[in-house]
Amino acid sequence: MKKVLSILFIFAMIFTLVACQDEEESIKKMYTQETALASGFTSLANQFANPPLEDGKYKIGDLSFDVVDTYNTYYQSEVTEEKFNYLTANSQWNSMFYTNMVDGLVENDKYGAIVGALAVGYKVVENADGSQTYIFQLREGVQWVNNQTGEPYAEVVADDFVAGIEYVLDPTNGSQTSNIVAGFIEGAREYYDSLVTSATDDDLDFSTVGVEEVSKYQVAYTLTEPAPYFLSALTYSPFLPVNRQYLSEVGTAFGVTENYILVNGAFRITKHLFENSFEFEKNAYYYDFDHVYVNKVSMRYLPNVATPATTREWYEAGLIDGFTVSTNDEVGWNKYVKGGADGTGTVQNPADPNTNGVLVIGDVVYAGVFNFDRDYYEYGTDFNQSGAEVPMKSDAEKAATKAAILNADFRLGFVYGLDFIARMSAAPDPSMLLMRAYTNRELTAYNGKDYSDYVDEVFNREQGTTGVSLSGSIQKTDPVFDIDKAVEHFEAAKAALLAGGLTESDFPILIDHFASRNATVQGYEKAMYAALLEEIGPDSSNPIIDVRFNVAPTDAIRSAWNWELFNFDISFGGGWGPDYADPKTYLGTIAIGGDFRDNFGLTGADAVEQARKDAIAEEVFGDFHQMYLDAIAITDPTQIDERYKALAEAEYHALFVAAVTIPWQTTTSINPVVSKTIPYQKGKAAYGLTSDKLKNIIVLEEAITQEVRAQIVALYEEDK
Repeated sequence: MKKVLSILFIFAMIFTLVACQDEEESIKKMYTQETALASGFTSLANQFANPPLEDGKYKIGDLSFDVVDTYNTYYQSEVTEEKFNYLTANSQWNSMFYTNMVDGLVENDKYGAIVGALAVGYKVVENADGSQTYIFQLREGVQWVNNQTGEPYAEVVADDFVAGIEYVLDPTNGSQTSNIVAGFIEGAREYYDSLVTSATDDDLDFSTVGVEEVSKYQVAYTLTEPAPYFLSALTYSPFLPVNRQYLSEVGTAFGVTENYILVNGAFRITKHLFENSFEFEKNAYYYDFDHVYVNKVSMRYLPNVATPATTREWYEAGLIDGFTVSTNDEVGWNKYVKGGADGTGTVQNPADPNTNGVLVIGDVVYAGVFNFDRDYYEYGTDFNQSGAEVPMKSDAEKAATKAAILNADFRLGFVYGLDFIARMSAAPDPSMLLMRAYTNRELTAYNGKDYSDYVDEVFNREQGTTGVSLSGSIQKTDPVFDIDKAVEHFEAAKAALLAGGLTESDFPILIDHFASRNATVQGYEKAMYAALLEEIGPDSSNPIIDVRFNVAPTDAIRSAWNWELFNFDISFGGGWGPDYADPKTYLGTIAIGGDFRDNFGLTGADAVEQARKDAIAEEVFGDFHQMYLDAIAITDPTQIDERYKALAEAEYHALFVAAVTIPWQTTTSINPVVSKTIPYQKGKAAYGLTSDKLKNIIVLEEAITQEVRAQIVALYEEDK
C-alpha cells in the first residue's frame, strides 16, 4: 500500500508540473505577442539577443551549459529614504532593485547598444520651429502586475509615460531627477518653475510640456534642442512609466515599500527584510520571458561589519554564486589568486583555475572640488597631529585661503602635486583605478574612437607629449603628477597673491582637507600630500601651504559637512556617474549652475548673496563655461566628431587651465573573480540602469573556469 501511495504521489507531481508548464506557456502566448512595426518607424529590435534555453541548456557557439534556476548573490547598501519610488530616487542603492521591476522604453544589450524594451521602434520628426519630436511605438499587451500578488493590474500604455513625466515635474513629489527631464523636454523647466512659487496664478498647465500621448501605443517627446544622444537618456529612471490610476489609489504611499509600485519588468520582490535579505521571483507576465533565465534571485545583506573573508566564506558554504577575492583576505588570496605560500599567481593570472582576472570598466569618476566661497567653518580633530583639535581659522586666514583658491595657478599646483597613486596604493594595481580626465572611458564613441581619446589628444598637444593617456588602465602611471611643475604653479600663485595684497605673514595658506574617519584611509590621504608638503609645506624651506586634515566626530556629522554644509576648502569625497551617452552628462556638472554648484560653494542664501557668488563663478568658470556652451550647441547628428572635439577642448580647459576640479579615481580595475554566472551575456552600459538588470543572468552549477571564460570572451569579441 505504501508503494502504491508513492506511485500515486509521483503521478500527482508529474500532473502538477505539466499543468504549471502549460499555464506558463499559455501566459507567454497571451502576453508576449509580436507587435508589428508601424510605417515610418525605425526598429529597436535586438538583433543579437541571447538564445532561449533548449532542454535546460544555454548555448554559446559550440559551448553548451546546464543551467540552474536560482541566482544567489549579495547586496551592500539598503534602499534609502526614497525606497522604491523610481520617479524620485537617484541613488544606485535604490535603482539596483527597481530597475529589475520596472522597464522603460529602451535598454542596452550585451554590447552596450540601445535596443527596445517597451518600445518596438521610434521616429524623429523635424518641426517647423526647428525643434525635434521623438515618437515611440509601444509594445502591445505588456502588463502592469501587482507586486504583492503577482496578478495583472492593467496594460502598459502611452499615457503611463506621460504620467511619469508629470509626476517627476511636480515639485511636491521631490524628485531628485527632475533636472534631467527639464534639460531635455520642451517646456519642462518652465512648468516646474511655475509650480515652485507659492503663487498659483502663474502655474502653467501640463499641456505646455513637450510630452504627449499620440495614441494608445504611441508617446511623443519634443526636445528643448536637438540631442542625438536622447535615446540613451531614456535608460534612466525619470523616463520610466507609471500607471495614473494606481498613483491616485496609493497617493503618497507610492514606492514606500516594494508592494506600493506596479511591476512590468523581469522580476517582482516577494520578500524584503531590512539589512537582511531580498528575494525576487520571475514575473510570470513579463513580455521578454525567454531572456529571464532564473526563476528566483536571493540576495543576502553584506553588513559594514563584514570581514574581507565574508563573501568568500559565503561562497564556499554555497550561500552565494560568486565573489571577488579581497587582497585583505589572506586565506582567500593565497587559495584563489597566489596559489599558496610559494605561489606565483597574480590578479591578471590567478593560480586557481576557477578564478578569473576580470577587467571592470568603471562608470563613476571621483573628483576633488574646491570650495570657492566657503560659508561654514567647523572643526573636529587633525589625524596628522595625534587627534589634536584643528584650530579655528581667523578672519585673515579665511580671507587668505579664499584669495588663494580663486587663483588658477594655486589650484593647478594641487592638480600636478597630488600623488594619487600613493592614495590608492592599497589596491593590487592602483594605476588601474586612476582617472585624470573627467569623462570616463566607454561612455560614448564616434566611428570606433572613444571620446576619452579626444581628450587625450588635446592633452598631448597642449602638454607637448606623445601617446599619453589620462586613463590609468591604459597609461599604467600618473601622467599628470609632477612635483616640479606643481611647485612652479604654487610659486607663481604666491607672487600674484603678494602683488594682490597678501603679505608674507599670510603664508603658508591654510587648506582644510575633508578627511576620512577611517584610520587606514587617513594614512593614504596623508601619503597623497607627502611629496608636495615636503617641497612647500609648513616645515619646508619654501612654505606656501599647510594642509589640515579635518576629521568629523561622527559619521552623521561627516556626511553633513560634505553634502549639506560644505565644510571644507578641498574635498575628494564625491564623484559623478553618467546619466546618458554624451560628455555633457559629466561636463554639465561643473559648468556654471551645474550639479556641483553647491559643492563649489556657489549657492547663495538670497538674491544678493547669489549675485555675489555668480560673479565668482563667472571669474573662475567663465571661459570654460563658454567653451562648453559652444560645444553642446553642436547637435547635428552628422557633426558628432566636431562636437566631441569641442567638448574635449572644454574638458581640457576645465582641468588643466582653469583647474576647477581634480579627477583622480574611477572604479576601473582588474578583479579576481570566482563566479558561476556566464560572462558577457547581460546588458551593460556606463550610463542608465541596464547594468544592474538581472535579466540575461545565466547561472551554472559550477564556477566558470579560466579556459571556458577565454572561449566565451573570444566569441564575444568576435561578434562585437
